[in-house]
Amino acid sequence: MTRFQASLLVLVLWAGIYLPGLGSTELKGEEGRRILPAITMLETGNWLVPYVGGEPFLRKPPLVNWAIAVAFKLTGVRNEWTARLPSALCVLALGLALVGTSGRGWMNAETAFVAAGMAMTQSGLLAKARFAGAEIEGIYAPLAGIAMVCWLGWWSRGRSPWLVWVVPGIFLGLASLAKGPSLHLLFYYAMVLTVLGSARRWRALLHPAHFAGLAVCAGIFAAWAVPYFKTPEAKGAAAVWKRQGIDRFTDSEFNAGNYFLNIPRGLADQLPWLLFTPVLVSALRRKRGVALESTDGEEGDPRSSNDSSENGPIAVSINLRALAWAIGACFFLVLLIPGTLPRYVLPLGAPIAVLLALALAGVGEGSRVLRRWHLVNRIAAGFLLLACCATPFVVSASQRQPGGAAPDFLRAVIAALLCAPLLAVGAWVVARRAVGLRPGGLAAATGAVFAMGAAIYALAAVPWINRRDNVRPVAAAIDAAIPPGEALVIYDPGYLAAIFYLHGPYSYAGSMEGIPSDARWVLARGKERRKFAEKRPEFEVAKVIAGKHGEEFLLLQPRGEIQKLRAP
Repeated sequence: MTRFQASLLVLVLWAGIYLPGLGSTELKGEEGRRILPAITMLETGNWLVPYVGGEPFLRKPPLVNWAIAVAFKLTGVRNEWTARLPSALCVLALGLALVGTSGRGWMNAETAFVAAGMAMTQSGLLAKARFAGAEIEGIYAPLAGIAMVCWLGWWSRGRSPWLVWVVPGIFLGLASLAKGPSLHLLFYYAMVLTVLGSARRWRALLHPAHFAGLAVCAGIFAAWAVPYFKTPEAKGAAAVWKRQGIDRFTDSEFNAGNYFLNIPRGLADQLPWLLFTPVLVSALRRKRGVALESTDGEEGDPRSSNDSSENGPIAVSINLRALAWAIGACFFLVLLIPGTLPRYVLPLGAPIAVLLALALAGVGEGSRVLRRWHLVNRIAAGFLLLACCATPFVVSASQRQPGGAAPDFLRAVIAALLCAPLLAVGAWVVARRAVGLRPGGLAAATGAVFAMGAAIYALAAVPWINRRDNVRPVAAAIDAAIPPGEALVIYDPGYLAAIFYLHGPYSYAGSMEGIPSDARWVLARGKERRKFAEKRPEFEVAKVIAGKHGEEFLLLQPRGEIQKLRAP
């Protein structure tokens, strides 16, 4: 396998896994607080301070908001698909970075492809970048992962120290713009110091390129942070960030149940590849490192050297046992801190994938481990093919409405058959011997299984999920109640995701006094009914809109307007 072939396979598998049905489901989780500031940036031209519901959002830097706003701007479309596309593209960038850093003295292209496939299909990253794509971790974790894999690959291959240090510094700076100077810096330097210490290359830290990388990282963050903290809106941001940092280590609202589930949930985020951990442990017991291979389709001897150079690395074999200990220590120690969450260790997914891929590259072709992997692929493909056969019935059932017309069964059948070429290719890859039961062939087969699952999800699961929509129906009811062209004032909206789906003009009011006296329509949450009766009695509830999860929203109008409507 050449590097070009590996890159092409990564692109195909990424498209098959991440794109089907990417924008078919409504906003959920914290997507609203990531997308609404992006819309405000486009409408106001203020790209420095994120705003949500008319109030400055001081908890996080704005990279995710910028990425979504740019996606809206470049495509000219504001929908769920374009909002989630930046996260999916960051995952693709991680996969391509793993393949791009492969080379003589490090992973060969096939092993790098295995690592890329593992990194892109870890359950934790799939949850953040695929199923809730407009999330910070969908951008943050891949950016931090790119920094770590670039440093590992280029250091071990003896590339220029300016490349080794400066390029990772760029991605560390971008990761800081996504989540602030956070744990990714700890993970990166735990990895770097472990590798340098085991090779006794501490002097590399004194190379000017290292300081240039630090300057680039800090400069990228400072380019936004310095003008940001000078704005009046950001006066309280430093206090908010300080409180967040303290809460991560103290957790004033300690929940024992959540705390003791931190490590199991963090491990679950590494599934299904966590199941190969015994292979890694066995490989590291036999030797300190896993064989480093040549690449680009050329046969060559692995090369490693413990020589040192003042100018930087010269193809140093990395002590993978020490690296595994460093990654494991970061993983478990962070999750043992009260106030942390499993998503905080998602950036470690990329180096974990590298370790597992190198371990699998060291097992013999056709070994028992690879045969079992092949068997699991075949079983999973069989279940997915059965699911595909059931897709028309699931789609038809999900489209049936009480008292409505009979579902168009033929249309559902045609929709299911649209993924027939993908299923045929996937079944062919999975059913054959997977290129002699090599890790690369098995990884391609697993990727095909994931892509088949994504296609069936888009065809069968999405219609069923959409029947349980809560946000879009609320927005549709608000739009239907307000005459076209009428402006809506939204009182204290917070992170109300329904705003994303409103078609008419709207503005925000953060306080009762901020509601204009000539406002004709006001939207508020149901809990504010008494407050309006006491402080703004001139407004009366014209309509109550109920969500499916028990929440209520009030549409209010001036009493005179409602009386005019009731008069006839």
